Amino acid sequence: MDIESTASHFTIPNLAAIPLWEGEHAPLHLIKFEAGGFDPHLFARHDIACPLNIARSVTKRQAEFFAGRLAAQRALALFGLSHMEIRTGPHREPLWPLGLHGSIAHHQYLAGAVAFQQPPGRGAAFGIDIETILCESKLPMMMGMVVSKAELACLQRWHGQLTLNKLVTLTFSAKESFFKAAFPLVGRYFDFDAVAVKHVDPAKQCLTLVVRQSPSTAIPVGTEVTVHFSQLDEKSLFTSCCWRLD
Repeated sequence: MDIESTASHFTIPNLAAIPLWEGEHAPLHLIKFEAGGFDPHLFARHDIACPLNIARSVTKRQAEFFAGRLAAQRALALFGLSHMEIRTGPHREPLWPLGLHGSIAHHQYLAGAVAFQQPPGRGAAFGIDIETILCESKLPMMMGMVVSKAELACLQRWHGQLTLNKLVTLTFSAKESFFKAAFPLVGRYFDFDAVAVKHVDPAKQCLTLVVRQSPSTAIPVGTEVTVHFSQLDEKSLFTSCCWRLD
């Protein structure tokens, strides 16, 4: 997924097919931005609402929020809803228009969004995440936070195909995507050890998470979900997590 480079702070997004369910896909909208050169007037210029807490925050946070909402705006444009505001819930989660679902993610210089029509029935759980690949100095700290001893032993099986830095970053990102997908069902924060990596398939660019501690009756222990991943550039990993609820 290459990102078009321009002289402006924000680029025209590229589209990529993100797996959903039963062969369905949705496009990923990517925005590249520079937090240091962010102009708050871009909110009004692009007809994007700036919440008070964002207006009062540091420039970096403003740029991240704007880039994420700009990506979401372009995702909604496919449904003729480019000027519809995506409000923010009590836990800072994006509130999508009725009948649509999606997810927003950002890291140091990339923001992405995916939106799609909810499938019939109870719908779908969905989340995306973008992470910077860990450097050597941060690896021990993140391993202690994100990866259990059992998971580390599991990840070592694929150390020859992916570096340990990428494997730990991938685990962190996969769990973030799962959290975003599960949050609307759970309605509260839960720890990373609620799920664990069971399998990684570098060739198919996907991994399997299994629920070890049920965060909700809607997601019982033993539930397995697939997380798809790809490397956006030399520094960034992208993950997406989706499963049907009916």
